[in-house]
Amino acid sequence: KRVAILATHGYEGAYATDPFEMGVERLCRHSDLTYVGMYDLRDEDDLASFQTEAAINGAKAFARKVLGL
Repeated sequence: KRVAILATHGYEGAYATDPFEMGVERLCRHSDLTYVGMYDLRDEDDLASFQTEAAINGAKAFARKVLGL
């Protein structure tokens, strides 16, 4: 089974996501799961943060990665 993370947060990227990602990676290693990766986006302006061209293109690229396309 494959595991991927979609995360939103209010802090700088690594500060917000590193602890969580590390825990998921560890869980995958010990549970015979394949960790695919993470796509995260910082919420800086409510909904508008998630509607930028960069945010949408990043989410689409991550979805292609998860699906193996």
